[in-house]
Amino acid sequence: MPKILRNAEGTIKDAGKRLLTRKNEGQFTITELSEKSRISRRTFYLRFGSKGALVKDVVLEDWAKDKEKLKKATVSGSSPQERASLLYTRLRDFGDRYSSSFPDIFAGGGLLRTSEDIAGELSDISGLSRFVVEVILTFVPLPEVTYEQIEPQLRKLLSEDREDRGTVLPSWQKTKEPSLCLL
Repeated sequence: MPKILRNAEGTIKDAGKRLLTRKNEGQFTITELSEKSRISRRTFYLRFGSKGALVKDVVLEDWAKDKEKLKKATVSGSSPQERASLLYTRLRDFGDRYSSSFPDIFAGGGLLRTSEDIAGELSDISGLSRFVVEVILTFVPLPEVTYEQIEPQLRKLLSEDREDRGTVLPSWQKTKEPSLCLL
């Protein structure tokens, strides 16, 4: 008699998330996923249709949870500097979770839409200007840059309270400290 699984979709997503945080999408198979989740390959294909559909579903669901956590954390009346730090930390954590699968997760045209869409959405959630969010998004994917390195520049931007300054490009001075090149 076949096994009846009450939450097959959730079980598959959990196994998929565990695999995605350790391997990239191309490094695991549906057979491996089926073994980890204890479901048949047929059940997988009935629920998701393809590995790409599962991956997108898992990452977007996790992204939605992280945005909700960020929204709750920024409601508490924290300062703009605290919100910028929190946003940077949450984005870095999310990127680190899926960096093996999607090194360009926040890049334009990446899995999470375009960076402009993300910037607008995160600006609304965090209460920070869109420009400040774009600056943060510029530095998050760069593993060699810490928040402490960009914090003085963000503090200056936040104190100036400017909405738009053009295109943001990361640059390094002779001291190897990150700085902003605004076009």
